[in-house]
Amino acid sequence: MGASLRAQVVVQSPLAGSPSKPTPVSAIDPGITQKWARYLFRFACHLCGATPSTGPLIAASAISTVPYSSFSPSGSSRSGEPIIDAPGYQRLGEGSRIGAGWPMPRTAQRGIDDPQCQTGRNPTSNRRPFPNDQGESSQQNEQEQPPPEATQGTQIPDASDNENPPPEPRNSGNEPRRENTRSYENDHVASNRRMNNELHERENLNRPESARREEWDDHILEERKNRRLRRQALRREAHRQRRGHLCKKNTSASIKIAGLNIRGNGKIDPNHPDNKWLHVRQLMSQRNIAMLVVGEAHLDSERRAAIERIHGSHIKIFFSRPPDTQRADGSTSNGSNSGGIAIVLNKNLANVEGIQTHEVVAGHALLLESNWHKSEKLSILAVYVPNSNDETILNFWIKVNDFFERNPNIRKPDLMVSDCNMVEEPMDRLPMRSDKAALVDTLDDLKSTLQMEDGWRTTYPDSLKYTFRQTKNTGVHHSRLDRIYVRTQCSDNCFEWKIESSGLKTDHKMVSVRFTSESAPMVGGG
Repeated sequence: MGASLRAQVVVQSPLAGSPSKPTPVSAIDPGITQKWARYLFRFACHLCGATPSTGPLIAASAISTVPYSSFSPSGSSRSGEPIIDAPGYQRLGEGSRIGAGWPMPRTAQRGIDDPQCQTGRNPTSNRRPFPNDQGESSQQNEQEQPPPEATQGTQIPDASDNENPPPEPRNSGNEPRRENTRSYENDHVASNRRMNNELHERENLNRPESARREEWDDHILEERKNRRLRRQALRREAHRQRRGHLCKKNTSASIKIAGLNIRGNGKIDPNHPDNKWLHVRQLMSQRNIAMLVVGEAHLDSERRAAIERIHGSHIKIFFSRPPDTQRADGSTSNGSNSGGIAIVLNKNLANVEGIQTHEVVAGHALLLESNWHKSEKLSILAVYVPNSNDETILNFWIKVNDFFERNPNIRKPDLMVSDCNMVEEPMDRLPMRSDKAALVDTLDDLKSTLQMEDGWRTTYPDSLKYTFRQTKNTGVHHSRLDRIYVRTQCSDNCFEWKIESSGLKTDHKMVSVRFTSESAPMVGGG
């Protein structure tokens, strides 16, 4: 067999013969041939990832070497002669690590059963053995076979007679891959589970049978929602106590405040075109008035509700009506048909939440406190002095002054918008004349208590302008009855003092001023 093998194999070795003329194996020294065989075998083991066996490397009579440069994937040598199918070789299948058609010594498979390489790969190599065409690993497919000479005349023992059978493969191609069944819980899942367990223990909640379990779970969710809402309410209340009542609306740092005596409602029906509250709403919208003090409002709860039902998306009304009086004939007069004072807020420009009102004199004086811009507060005193004799006017100013003396904790007004039905100086009437000194002195006492001044007169000390026009038998009379008083320390924050016509059917003109925040930046020419 060795002779026939040597007759079919050619070796191109740099140690013998010319490179152009192949040299037969018999012409090469046997020591050199065995050396090349060992090199080739180790190289083949390196390619397949196996570990060489500690036994005999190769039978010299059965195996001859062919240099690595003589092989090609097509299964033939570069010289054109086919590579033999010697008993000591096996041809690897498609997809093998060496490649299709490359021979490998069968002895290299002995390294698979070596105790140092039970996984079918070199311990120093990270490469795994590739499966063959049948879907099974070469470790299972190939059993250890001794060289042909060692097996001649020798009976191969049965695997059942072996006391130490080879270990079973880890996984066959037909069995499903075994997954790692060990599981780990995420930290947040475990944390939520602990919190829920503590909650149930703290509340002593025992879940009922499955028939009522869903109902019980809904009850628990509702309880947790209520607790969350209570905590939020407590946090909001604590925030309000720390920072006070803040303005939630994004209001401007400058607002326009005006006063107008509308002389009654006109038609009581708010849907009637002659009803004045429709024109009041239009006036505030067109002239950007944030707060309007309305004299002779003639309002009650029902009338206000009817007005806000129509114009409630634009304005908010706070009012005070005179009390009902008993007539001499025993009948009762409706106080809402005469007098009355109201403060109207423009919802588009002013904050209407958190408003506090104080009735100073029923139907004639109303104090309103508002969070008008961020954390700044604004207090306005709306006044309609009774159009009566001098004694009634005198008593009215005394009542207003007494109210603030009795209630020192109530914030004093920053502005007083009033229809005073009297003047302080003769130049405020045409023809000029002065009112009684007692009335003027009582008003001065109130101004001193509230630390206020007439803003328009302070700005225009020599101007002659009037807000009320009256026709009498003696002629036409003019008076500046409607005035806006401002607190002295806030006078620097007031601009654009105006007396102008309102467009409503009334005998009064409208007075207005622009009030700015103390924190507002200065604008204009430097």
